[in-house]
Amino acid sequence: MIPFDLARFDVDVVAGSSEQPNTAKRIEKIALENLSRAGVEREAAAILLSRLYVREDTSFLLGGFIEDSIKWLGEEPNFFKVIISNSMPPC
Repeated sequence: MIPFDLARFDVDVVAGSSEQPNTAKRIEKIALENLSRAGVEREAAAILLSRLYVREDTSFLLGGFIEDSIKWLGEEPNFFKVIISNSMPPC
C-alpha cells in the first residue's frame, strides 16, 4: 500500500452525481467481493483488507467489516466467508 493518505486520490464530486467517491471504500468493495471466491483471489482479498484496515487513514472501515462478519456468520453459511471470518486474529 502507498505510504500516504488514500483520500489524496478522491475527486471532489463526480459530474451528475451527489455522491463523493472514496478510494478506500472502493478498494474495500472490490476486496469484499473476492472473499467468497476460492483460491488466490480470496487470499489476496484477505491480505488487502487486513492491510487496509490497519492503515491510520482507513481504520474507520474496520467496524463495518466486523458488523458484516457477525451478520455473515448468522446467515446461511458461505464456506469461504466463514473461513476468512474465523481466521481473523482476535483484537
